[in-house]
This record gives sequence, C-alpha cells and structure tokens, in this order.
Amino acid sequence: MPRALKHFLTIVLFLIAAGCSSGGCGSGCSSCGVTPLPGGFDPQARIENGASVRVTDSGLQFLHDNLGTLAKGLLGGNGTGVLTFGVPTTSGSKVIDYEVCPGGPNANANPPKCTAEVDAGSANLSISATGPHSVHIAGTLPVRLQNLPVHIKYLCTFLGCIESDVGITLNGNGACPGDDQSYAQVPLDVVLSIEADTNMQHSRYGYSKIKAEKLDIDKNALQDAIHICGGFDAWIIDALKGIILPQLVDPLIGTLKDQVDQQLCQKSDATQNPPCPTGTNDVDGICRYGLKASDECASTLLGTDGHVNLGQLLASISPGTKGGLDFALVTGGASTRDDGSGFAWGDLNPVNGGATLGMYGGAEPQPISGCVPFSDLKLPTGIPIPDELTLNTVQDWPSDKLAGPHVGFALSERFANYALNGIYNSGLLCIGIGTDQVAMLNTGTLGLLAPSMKDLGLQREPQQVAVVIRPQKPPSATIGNGTDAEKDPVLRIKLPDASFDFYFWSLDRYIRILTATFDLDIPVNLTVTPDGLAPVIKAVGVNNPKVTNNDLLKENPDTVAKALAMLLASQVGQAIGSGIKPVD
Repeated sequence: MPRALKHFLTIVLFLIAAGCSSGGCGSGCSSCGVTPLPGGFDPQARIENGASVRVTDSGLQFLHDNLGTLAKGLLGGNGTGVLTFGVPTTSGSKVIDYEVCPGGPNANANPPKCTAEVDAGSANLSISATGPHSVHIAGTLPVRLQNLPVHIKYLCTFLGCIESDVGITLNGNGACPGDDQSYAQVPLDVVLSIEADTNMQHSRYGYSKIKAEKLDIDKNALQDAIHICGGFDAWIIDALKGIILPQLVDPLIGTLKDQVDQQLCQKSDATQNPPCPTGTNDVDGICRYGLKASDECASTLLGTDGHVNLGQLLASISPGTKGGLDFALVTGGASTRDDGSGFAWGDLNPVNGGATLGMYGGAEPQPISGCVPFSDLKLPTGIPIPDELTLNTVQDWPSDKLAGPHVGFALSERFANYALNGIYNSGLLCIGIGTDQVAMLNTGTLGLLAPSMKDLGLQREPQQVAVVIRPQKPPSATIGNGTDAEKDPVLRIKLPDASFDFYFWSLDRYIRILTATFDLDIPVNLTVTPDGLAPVIKAVGVNNPKVTNNDLLKENPDTVAKALAMLLASQVGQAIGSGIKPVD
C-alpha cells in the first residue's frame, strides 16, 4: 500500500520511470545514457516550482479503487500481495504456564504453522488528502493465522499439572486448524506525511520526504478474531488470548512498518561511489543520517535526478556528440507558499479534495562544452504554482465520456528556458548528421542546389556529406496550447544564429565546403502512441539564411543559402523528429 502510493505519484510526476529503483528513477536508463548522481543534484542549482504536480479528487478515487491491484504487484508475496511473518517460539507463566509455537514456525506446513498472513492485496482501503500535508489511508486489512499450537500447564499441585496442546487460530469464521478459514477484517489506520525536509544539515534539504506519522491496527478487533480450539474453561481462553495478542500485534505492526520503511527510505546502491547521497551512510542497506539503524533515513525521491551521457543518448542521431548534463525533477521546495498557509512548496497541499506538490527543477552542464560560446543565465526565482494545479478539471474536459482528469502537471516556461540554456552549454545541440543518418546528404543531391559541388568529388562521383550544427546562441522556449502542430504547438523552440558546417569526404578526410547560418524555429507537439508519449516535429522553420566559408563553390552564396534553407527545413526536421524515442 505505501509503495503503491509512491509508485503512483512517481508515474504522476511525468518522469522517465523505466527501471526505477527505490532511490528514485535516475538510476534506471543506463542503456540510453542516464546514470545516477552518486551525491545527488547540486542543491545550489535547484529551481523551485520548475514544475508542479497534482492528483485530483478523481485521481484519489482512482487510487482508492485500485489500491488492492497495485499492492499485489508492489508489496511482495510473489505478486499475490500477501505478506507473512512467523510467530516466534516463546514461553512463560501468566496464570498458566505456556509455550507458544513449540518447534518454531513452518510456513510450508499445511496449514502453515505459526505463520500469520496479511492479504494487503485484498485490503479494503480508502485514501484521502488531509491537512496540513498528509495522506490518510483507512479501512480494513485481511489477517489470518491458521495454526498456532500452544502447549499449556495449569492447576499444578504436588501431584503434578494438567497439560494440554491447544490449537489457536485467527480468522473471520471461527474455524479451527484443518478447516477452511477466511481472513479476519481488521481495521487499519495509516497517516503518511509528505513534507519538505526542513533540516538544513541534510543533503536533501527542501526535498519532499515521506514518513509514516501513524500506523495503527484495532487491537480489540484482532483479539476478537482469535479462536481457541478445544473445550476449555473461559478463564483459560481469556488467559490464552492475553498471551497470544502481544505475540501478534507487535510483529504485525513491525511487518507493516518494515514494508513502509523499505519503500519510503533510500536504499544504498553498491554500484555507485558513494553508495548513498552526500551526508548519509549505508546502514544495513538503508541510507541514514547517522550510523545507527534508529537514525533518520534519507527519504526516497518522488521524482528523478541523474546524469545524461549525451554521446550515448544521441548515438542514433549524432554519433559524434559528446558532453554531459545533470538533471533533476523532484518534488520539493523549502520556501513558503504564497497562499498564506505558512507551509512550504514541498509540503503536500490538500486543496479542493485533491493534493498538489511543487517540484524542484534542474539542468546543469557537466562538463561545460567548448563547442558553443558560453551563455550565463541566472537561476529563475519566485516561480508560483499555477492556479490550474489546485483545481480538479480543465476547460472542455469531456467528463461525459471520460473520468478525470486524474492528474495535472505544470512545467514553468522560465524553467524550460533555463533548462534549454543548460542543454546548450552542455553541447547537446552540437549535432552532427551524415550520410549514414540521412541518405540524401551527399554531393550528388546537394549538387542540385550548387552544381559546382559535383566538381569537388574525384571523377565527379557523389561523395558523403556531413553536417555539423554549431549553435552560437542558446535556444528559447514558448509554451503553447498544442492546438496546431505548426501554429500553436505545445512547445516552440527558437535557436538563433545556428551555424551549419557542411563537409564532403575527399582523400580519406572531411573538407569543409561552406558554413550556413540560420535562425531555427522548431515547433514540438506531443502525441500518445502505443509505446508512450512521443514528441512530434513535422518541420523546422529555417529563416534568415546566410552562407560563408564558401570559397570552394562558384555559386552566389545567397542563392545557395536559400536553397539549403528549404532542404534543411524538411530533412533535418524529419531526422531529429524520428530519432527521439517515445517516453513510456
């Protein structure tokens, strides 16, 4: 159940979730060039409310309707959602002498001996966002104990004691060992807090952390479900229930808390150096702010951060691209919200029946690339969460046909522009495209635009051509409505003064033919495909063409510039658009 909430929110955050580990999703895309940040994203480079996310009232209802299904796959039990724990052998004297579970638990016995079962996958739970920054989960939890043998001695005299073996069960139908036993429905009450970490000594200061503020079960309901099999006096039954109840309550709560801790705490990663975030230590596989198992753990990320190896990411588009980029998109925010509540952006905001969270954004080149002139852009500050992210629907939502919306996601235009500036400084836009990627890039085809280009090859044979993009200024982004792929796209990216160096292959080397400089206008829309959310780039606007370094050509540079602009508008747009894989 707790992990179901975590994974749902992670999906909601519109992040790259493939291969997510318990420490967030940054570690899960090594094949596409994304690897974890061992020390975490630089705290000084975070941008508050670079994005924000909301689970609507209907989204919480969706969670309520599907918690059991999610739990089966996420809480263990080989996909059944059933958790088990053994009741240990104990002995003592409490009105009667007793030994609980002689010989120890045996989960493989039929029925299982001294083994309690918790069917989290069939729990009947409701979920709601409650003030000031909590998620309340309440309902009934199916619990069963089919065979708990107890050896007892009582009424001891100088002649000896009466001894007996008692069979004890915990179920919903009062059955004894060997009979079919249903689960007892035991009330459960859980409060999970999602709030910004306010400890400035923590490396994850400001990030949203999740902790279990409350985890209670109804002890009276649990005791009422305990059944003593055999003809015993009431006082023996009462004594046995008093003995057995503590043997069940503490392990049951402990098992549930262990599950919560397993999902809400960052696990160490032995493949990384260091294996835990900066300022934390690996304590039995959990990253903690201390050296003891009782010390506070570093909360798992609701979101993702990581490092992108640009060469690996763009291998299919531009095999020669090099560079790196650190990125972050994680719930959090230490500054006070602007709604007068006094709470932080990283505190869960239970507003209008749903729940809203701010997100840190970040995009820093690691290292800064030498292929472009450096652009210094200050971190944007004072970004608010838009009003739409406190509501439960959007204009023109087809509510008569489709439930929801379940989630909302906002991306700040100011953060988008800062991120593009970081991407520019990282060298991501220094893209090289050759004949291998676009077959029409050869001197034969380009000779149609500049006939003298055909003369450059040996015996006038067509030669391979490579085009290398060298941006001279960072791109800018404008967020639109997505109503038209060209006129009103979701995202319009403009890249001024983008230089294209054209090279042809001659005598075992590439020789530059010319440099063409354009202002690029790239409209990007999004479409849903069976493989995920796919960017759509139909055409690239190529404006203000200019040609230089053209001494090898005979044609007028202005004529060549205009012809190249027409070619690039179609071919490069298609190459870039087809090279970006859908995000699942």
